Amino acid sequence: MGKKKPKEANRIKDFAFRLARSATIAVLVYLIYLLLLPFLSSLSTFVPGFSDMVELLIAVNVVLMIIGDLTANTVYSCFLGAGRAIFTIAFMVFALGDGVFNLSYSSFTLTVNLTTIYGIVALLSILGLARSVMQAINFMADRAESGLKP
Repeated sequence: MGKKKPKEANRIKDFAFRLARSATIAVLVYLIYLLLLPFLSSLSTFVPGFSDMVELLIAVNVVLMIIGDLTANTVYSCFLGAGRAIFTIAFMVFALGDGVFNLSYSSFTLTVNLTTIYGIVALLSILGLARSVMQAINFMADRAESGLKP
């Protein structure tokens, strides 16, 4: 009975540390977003709803990042990492469409091709998805080797 209390205290300390770490990272990400907001708000005049889309992307990624940090050392963090990668790909497909924008101002028309950026973000998200799958496989293999239930 005396062994359970120190083990439980370690779990509480570990959870409190993970909570503080994820909250700190979330605050830093949001501060970076607030610093970049004046630059992004100028694009809202050309692309309606741009700031709302960026805010949604940041909010969902921060929430998934916090929950992923809180579920560290479990298979759920691997699932959340995969969900985050899939959300990023789906969001980019929804937000950018074909990746080409035409901006018109008076008699001036500007065509912006974002397919390269679109491809880079999609490839990085696929890499994150593969990383999450490999982490899940490694987690389950470690659990099987140690004889613990998954």
